[in-house]
Amino acid sequence: MGSLGAISASLNRLGLELAKKLEGDGASDVTGLNVNELASLANERWIINQSTRDGVEGLAVMHAKSV
Repeated sequence: MGSLGAISASLNRLGLELAKKLEGDGASDVTGLNVNELASLANERWIINQSTRDGVEGLAVMHAKSV
């Protein structure tokens, strides 16, 4: 798997994990939110900290620059 594939796979997995954590925390429908939106919501709900949120955003930026 190339670097773009690895970044895409990481973003997909992060999105799924964040959605699962948010739903477990009682968040209403998170379907259709992108990984940055999921990370922001998780940070607002104290599920992840700001540095984790920043890391997700950095990965998303890397992905955007790769495509």
